[in-house]
Order: sequence, then structure tokens, then C-alpha cells
Amino acid sequence: MEVLESPGKTLTLDRVKVQLESYKAFKEGKRIVVNQGGTRSGKTFGLMKLLIALAYKEKYSISITSLSFPHLRKGALRDWRTIMENYDLYSVPDHMRTENTYYFPTGSYMEFFSVDDHLKVRGPGRDILFINEANLIDFDTFTQLLLRTKVCCFIDYNPADEFHWIYDKILTRPDTYFIKSTYQDNPFLPHEQVKEIENLKNVDENYWRIYSILIGNGQFAVNQSDFKPLQLCPKCNGKKVNVNRHGGHYSCDICNGTGLIPMAKV
Repeated sequence: MEVLESPGKTLTLDRVKVQLESYKAFKEGKRIVVNQGGTRSGKTFGLMKLLIALAYKEKYSISITSLSFPHLRKGALRDWRTIMENYDLYSVPDHMRTENTYYFPTGSYMEFFSVDDHLKVRGPGRDILFINEANLIDFDTFTQLLLRTKVCCFIDYNPADEFHWIYDKILTRPDTYFIKSTYQDNPFLPHEQVKEIENLKNVDENYWRIYSILIGNGQFAVNQSDFKPLQLCPKCNGKKVNVNRHGGHYSCDICNGTGLIPMAKV
């Protein structure tokens, strides 16, 4: 997808997993697009570039939110400013800094706020929502934001939690599109950072499995080549049930139990 601000200025999506898969889900009309990413997978930067491209393509109201504004400032907001300046798109008069809102030539606008701003959470709606590090907020806050979103909600997170509402309330929805990425899906990652991430194998194997290759969590982390998922729910007394698997977690249709997929030796 290529969009123009004015003659000589173009913004083209990178050929990377997060951007292409997220845009595909958006075009398919998915209600929620979930990006589960390991450390340095480029999920936040990729989503911000996609949202900027959408703002230049059509008229959209876009909200970017996270746990706190300092968190936003060091993450999504910083990525947004970097992209805008790198492509020579940033315009000082169009940036209402007191409102933390930017206005685009198409009539689109992008606002940044934190979920501790309750007036924003329960206030006016928008077309597109992006919740950065959604695992840090509670389900009620997410619900209030989603109810006020007309078109699509994007969320990203690092799967550091064993149990979470994302696993059993979002990933089980038929209108959710799930994307998993790791540092290997980020072709722009400097070689030194790649080496540092891969060195985690020698420092803490569980940390490596969770944050780098997204297998398991903490003491439950396992080597995928040596183990396979069982078709049993551990909360149904070993009874064979229909278990929905999403990103290494299960949601049982009978007892509504959630957690990591139980593993057994192959």
C-alpha cells in the first residue's frame, strides 16, 4: 500500500510480517487484530507505520492508548514521531501538542492518551483503536474502549503472563485475527541486538523461550521439538474435551478454564 501526502512524498509499508498481516486483517474486516510479539519483534513500530499509512489513505479518527502517558511517550508516540520525521511528513502546525493530537491532510486525526484518563476511556469514540501493551490494562477498560470503536481495534503485547483475559476473552472470538512475531521477523534489527537476544539462550533458557521464541511461560516453558500438546483440559479431571489453542494457551469449552496448553513427551 502506497499513500501520498503531497507530490514527492510517499509512505510504503515494509515487507514485514507485522505490517502486512495486520493490513490484511484490516482489509478483511476483522474486528480485533492481535499482535503477540517477542522482544524487538517490531510489533509497535510496525503497527504505528500502518496506522499512519491508513490516516493518509482515508479519513479516520485513530486513538492510540496504553497504561500511562510516560509509557506511551517512550513507546508508540516516539515511534510515531520517528516515522513522521524520517519520511518528512511531520508538520508542526498540524500537531496540537496540548491535546496530544495530530491532524492529517485527509481529515484524519491521531490522538494519544493513557487509560488512566477516564474521561478519554469513557468519552467520545473513534474509527480505529490501538492499545499498546494491552496485557497491562484490565478487561473492563478494554471493553469500554472497544464499545466506542467503530471499525477495528489493534492490540499488541508480550506474552509474559500465564493467565490473561486476552487469551480466553479475545483470542477465542471468531472476529479476531491473531499474529505472532519474534525478533526473526524484524529485518531492521541491528546485528548486535540480534546477538544479545540470542545470547539469552546461554543466560536464562526460560527467558529465551518466553521473550524470544514465544514458547510457554516461566517454569512451564518447553522445547517444541521435544514435546507435543495434549488434547486434555487439566481442569476437567483429565476428561478429553474440545480445547481451543491460541498462541500456546488453551480455553476449555466445558469448564471455561484457561491457561497454558499442557504438554507431554512425544
